[in-house]
Order: sequence, then C-alpha cells, then structure tokens
Amino acid sequence: METENKPKATRVLFGSICMDDIPAEAIVPVVTRNKDLFGNPIVKKYLNLYLYVKAEPDMYGNTHFLTCDPKKENRVENHSYIIGNMKPYEYRDHVTPDQIEAARATMSQETHIVQ
Repeated sequence: METENKPKATRVLFGSICMDDIPAEAIVPVVTRNKDLFGNPIVKKYLNLYLYVKAEPDMYGNTHFLTCDPKKENRVENHSYIIGNMKPYEYRDHVTPDQIEAARATMSQETHIVQ
C-alpha cells in the first residue's frame, strides 16, 4: 500500500561523502558583504562539485560518484578528487530487521566500521 505523503520527486539519489577526503585546496573561501558582531567580514567556505553518472553500477549499487573541483593551480598531481558515491533511493513503506542488518553490513564493508 502506497502512502499519500510520499515525495513527488521522479528520482532521488542517496549517498554520503567523507568529509576527511575533501582536500583543503578544493575549499574556496569567499568574503561576504555581511559583518559579524565585531564588524569583521564574514567568510564562507564553498566547494565546487561534479556529480557523474557511472556507466554501470558498482558492487554496492552506486550509480553516481561525486568529485570536488579545485582550481587548476591548486590541484595536486595524481590525487583523486572523488569524495563520495550515490545510488537511487528506494522509498519503502516499512523496513524489516533483515534490511536494517543488511544495510549495517554494507556500511561496515564500505567504511570499515568496527562493530
């Protein structure tokens, strides 16, 4: 039975990125026109991203990968800027205990979490 409050998006991607894999050279500081309480300009950090569609899903079902894009002069030679993977999100009315355990096992394999 489908629920009526299900999101209307045609396709939603689900995934994660490793914050530790974001290289400092890819983060772009931008000084805004806004000021803090002491009158100092507020600096915000931006990360330019590309989302690529894989030709074939990988062994975990990931269909997309995410890369950051540092400026050419800031790139490190032979460094991979892939920071995450994504796959289609499947809406479900409920999750079974077996599905939860399977998801934990997959996450443990992908991220080397010690249980």
